[in-house]
Amino acid sequence: LELLNRPQIQIYHQDLPLPPATLLKKGATWKPVKEIIGTEEDRRIRAIPSPIFSLFPDTTFRIAFPYDFSRARRGRTRVFAITETGILPDFLVRGPSLAAATRGGEVRIITASEFSRAGLIASGAEPGQVAVVPHGFDPGEFYPIGGTARDRLRARFGWKDRFVFLAVGAMYPHKGITTLLRAFAVIFEKYPEVLLVLKGNDSVYASHSALESAATATFDAATWTRIRTGICYLGGIYNARGMARLYQTADALVAPYHAEGFNLPVVEAAACGLPILCTAGGPTDETTNNSFALRIPSTVRSSPVSGWRGNWLFPDLDACIVLMERILTDTAFRKRARIAGPAHVFLRYTWRQVVDHLLNEL
Repeated sequence: LELLNRPQIQIYHQDLPLPPATLLKKGATWKPVKEIIGTEEDRRIRAIPSPIFSLFPDTTFRIAFPYDFSRARRGRTRVFAITETGILPDFLVRGPSLAAATRGGEVRIITASEFSRAGLIASGAEPGQVAVVPHGFDPGEFYPIGGTARDRLRARFGWKDRFVFLAVGAMYPHKGITTLLRAFAVIFEKYPEVLLVLKGNDSVYASHSALESAATATFDAATWTRIRTGICYLGGIYNARGMARLYQTADALVAPYHAEGFNLPVVEAAACGLPILCTAGGPTDETTNNSFALRIPSTVRSSPVSGWRGNWLFPDLDACIVLMERILTDTAFRKRARIAGPAHVFLRYTWRQVVDHLLNEL
């Protein structure tokens, strides 16, 4: 959408094939979503023309999974890729290797964080051929709200008298769902008014079944039955405005992840004035500071997932509990975060700023 606002840019779009079934989680399906942002904005997206065979583009920007690093038929080639574990697994690459693709300088890789860039270089990419262009947010949707507007939304969600910790992600192990559930269980026993809202996406990631698997592996049946009274799971498809409403009405975002390449919910939540609790040592070190975010100390160990090379970050459970309690009880920190978070991300991560960086690379 931001590119469409640039009069010097003409965009064409060709949808690429869906990932093969072997790379999708069991029970997950990928299908088009008609409303991503809003009626008029989505109409503009759908109106982008398909390229004709005789087109000679200045640049092809390929965003697909698995990653295809082959050179485009004409013009410059730019490929989006991201690493979460410090190494790009071989099974996520289709066509030439990173090393072969970037050696001659004809293919340039665009990734979302310095953390991911280091992983791509460790995977064989030429350092000069990997550029960082972060993800962004729409400041017209993601901003703090207060007063009666926020009170009405919280009442509509049923959160009126609760302190709401929000987590957004696939609920898969690398998102730290087990650590989060264990930490919340301790907090919930001491502060029964807290609510943990888990926003997954069942249409793509089979999030609900992943949550249930994590819970049954972590707690006995009686404990899980008791704890889940303090948990609200949301697995539907939310457009940008729907996601913004969740951030605007929650009290804190928690992201005790093991592996990430950027973590966009941290930026979106900060834009809405939420204090952030996230793992230290990963890409969120780049997008946050201590005026609005608390970082959970972590240790680095090999990835426990078969087929995935590289490392996971393991956030300290006891520290996570202590920091969740601090966010819950430290009113001054939450007030400071409500001002400092939006100020920080509005200067760096709006789509207008991101596309300025992107155009330099395209």
